[in-house]
Amino acid sequence: MPVVNVIPASVLSLIFLAPPLQAMDATDVALHGKVKESRYVAQWIGPTESQLDVMESVLRLIVPEQVTTVGSAIQYLLKPYGYQLDDKTDDEESLDFYVLLTRPLPEPHRTFDPISLYDALEVLGGDSYEVVINPVLRTVRYRLKPGLQDYVSEENLNDARAAWVEGAQATSVGKLIEPLSNKVLVYGPIKSGDTLSDIVLQLGMTDFTMDQQLVQAFRANPNAFANENMNHLVIGAYLNIPLSNDKPLSPVEASRLVDEHYRLWLEQVQP
Repeated sequence: MPVVNVIPASVLSLIFLAPPLQAMDATDVALHGKVKESRYVAQWIGPTESQLDVMESVLRLIVPEQVTTVGSAIQYLLKPYGYQLDDKTDDEESLDFYVLLTRPLPEPHRTFDPISLYDALEVLGGDSYEVVINPVLRTVRYRLKPGLQDYVSEENLNDARAAWVEGAQATSVGKLIEPLSNKVLVYGPIKSGDTLSDIVLQLGMTDFTMDQQLVQAFRANPNAFANENMNHLVIGAYLNIPLSNDKPLSPVEASRLVDEHYRLWLEQVQP
């Protein structure tokens, strides 16, 4: 009696429904945004959203205690992204901008996690100011919203301008925050429930995005992570994280690496 091999329906579906494995041409790349690197691996290509629009970059950071005014906080946020604070004007009607720059930084405005760069700038402006972006010069300034001019006297405007322009609050972020020494933060032992993002939030690294900090902590402690993934902290391990980095990844490169580690982690923990 002949033996009949029965192929499960699930296998048949894979055989008949799977797309043919072949190299993609230029049309495929344009339509699908990916190319085949091997028989089973497809690599997504093209610019990220934050590369096309820097203002859509996602921030995960804590503004250091050395930053005490709204203006300095704006400078701090803009520094890694190629934008500058446009804080020079001879327009008498724009002096209200200096009032915002010299306001004390509210404590709730020190933590941004996660938020787009543009939304963070809006938060710092509060309900009274609107953000004005110059995409050509890549500068940022603020404009007092209509109907609020009566709340600011001429004396307030002049005092604020003097305080900012004369240097009381105009120290650039690069000078305001001294370069960090070769100090190392030691954290541990790692407990159940700890995440790398929660740990690095304690660093206060002044010139790095949250993603750059995550990458630095991961690379400095390869034995503290399982499966070579920054989302797999080893319980009981210790982290030794240098507070300075001479050769960090760019914000975009770091963001891509963090996203890739998260994607691989999800594949492992999800059924």
